[in-house]
Amino acid sequence: MDDNCAMNRSLSRKWRGSGVSARFVTAVCLAFLAATTSTVAGLRSELQEAIRKGRPPGSRLGVSVRDLTTGQELFGLDSAAPLIPASNMKVITTGAALVSLGEDFRFRTTMRIVDRGDGRPDLHLVGDGDPVFADPDLLSFVTWKRPDGRVEKGLDSSAFLGAWAAAVRDANVAAIESVVVDSRIFEPIGFHPKWPADQFPEGYCAEVHGFNFHHNVLQVWPAPRPGGTATIARMSPDLAFLPIQNRTTSNRSASAKHSFWIGRKQDGNDLTLNGNVQVAARDPVTITLHGMPGLLADLFAVRLRSAGIEVGGARIAGPTDPTGQGRTIGPPVETPLATVLRRCNTDSDNLSAECLLKRVVHHETKRPGSWAEATSVVPGVVARKLADPAAVRGFVLSDGSGLSRDNRVTASLMTAWIDSLISDPSTDRPFRDSLAVGGETGTVRNRFKSLEKTGCTVLCKTGFIRGVSCLSGIVVGPDGRTVAFSVL
Repeated sequence: MDDNCAMNRSLSRKWRGSGVSARFVTAVCLAFLAATTSTVAGLRSELQEAIRKGRPPGSRLGVSVRDLTTGQELFGLDSAAPLIPASNMKVITTGAALVSLGEDFRFRTTMRIVDRGDGRPDLHLVGDGDPVFADPDLLSFVTWKRPDGRVEKGLDSSAFLGAWAAAVRDANVAAIESVVVDSRIFEPIGFHPKWPADQFPEGYCAEVHGFNFHHNVLQVWPAPRPGGTATIARMSPDLAFLPIQNRTTSNRSASAKHSFWIGRKQDGNDLTLNGNVQVAARDPVTITLHGMPGLLADLFAVRLRSAGIEVGGARIAGPTDPTGQGRTIGPPVETPLATVLRRCNTDSDNLSAECLLKRVVHHETKRPGSWAEATSVVPGVVARKLADPAAVRGFVLSDGSGLSRDNRVTASLMTAWIDSLISDPSTDRPFRDSLAVGGETGTVRNRFKSLEKTGCTVLCKTGFIRGVSCLSGIVVGPDGRTVAFSVL
């Protein structure tokens, strides 16, 4: 997914990549090449020149460069100034998840038969906060085995739910009272109060739940229908039971424009299809959904009934429902932490960041993960790792993805944090592997290509929201020497 900047089309081209961040990191790389051991004075001169040439007029700037061999800050410009980090906040969040949960952690989603003691049992789908459970971008890479032994690659949400329904049938469960989706590992608040309220339909603002499904979005492929409104050729997940009002047209003339879009209110899932559908869509139109745990309960109940299993109802788990009880059926779905770290940092996926944040809170407190408790819990994890409570001075956490404008981080804290992760063998490799590689992957696949012949490698995290541009990460020189950098 694109960085948070995707929605902010007013950002100037200078802020997005041709400005101070790119010049600065290029200067760090060139300083490596100037001598076998670059002098601090030479490095500072290079960086000051890069800032002079690339700094947007009137901007506030915080910069830090830290030698990861000595831990010394080689260069700082207002490096103690608390500034908005945008998606550089994900560097803090992913590191905190590694420190708190451990590199071997796996999200584990299970399905359980729970005896009610009064007849038919309930079927509980128990969430662990996994942000990529049935993620449409990842399902296409899933390999699975057919009953005849053939190995297939690629699933959609329908096939995914079909496999789960088959597991219920194979467990000789003929009837259940209710499908119960248990999302209680996180608070029930799904949309952060400091996120831009007018952008709630966009995928980067997907709600955050203890049980997420299909990235908590709906994908729709429209097609024209001669003489009338357009039709839905395909929908994923198949939420055909949602109220849908169709206001589209199907003008296929050469002069017509394709302008299909979907609307809904923030607190509901009544959908309105709008615009003109000129041609059948090859790529889906995506909109976020409200209250995915409840929608999933209804959706899975429909799927179970189609598989011949009697289902009385569907609901989300409440305060009186048991926790950790019942017989597990079907294989648990496990997602390694490394998968979510890469989704978070390389792809800049906001849902992954927020689920990591809330999962850390749950791990540290044994209470439902919440944004409110994260404001103190995560800075505590950072201070514990750095063994220096003063290091988090000026650090203000509002969310885990950086979409909130209330976050504040200093450039010095960013490089000290990166240093602590790289210097620790238990976090070094998974953290490095989560970052985008300049000129190759993620949000910087088209940046730093000029450095290909220098022998330098840039591993970093971008960050953009309106009026804010940030870049933090590491530069590895041709001799293996490594520095951390942060430009806010």
